[in-house]
Amino acid sequence: MPLNVIEIVRLEAQGKYTEIYCDDGKVHTSSKNLGEFAEMLEGNQFLKIHRSHLVNTDKIKVFSKADGGTLITTDGKELPVSRAGRERLLGLF
Repeated sequence: MPLNVIEIVRLEAQGKYTEIYCDDGKVHTSSKNLGEFAEMLEGNQFLKIHRSHLVNTDKIKVFSKADGGTLITTDGKELPVSRAGRERLLGLF
């Protein structure tokens, strides 16, 4: 069953695989790597905030610039933000 993009909260790299976290709490695993998803989804309300994390910008609950940067998504997960990711996020906030 295909996923609806608006239901995706975040994607996380797991080696050669990607775990896709959805609003309903379900986690789907894909054999595509995070880079492939970044190419497909970036600019479409998704932003790569770290080498291991791609987030739906509509699902960002809190963005803290302290200590290099972290953000919390609507599923309650606290994620690290890289320097490059921080620059991308600052463009949004």
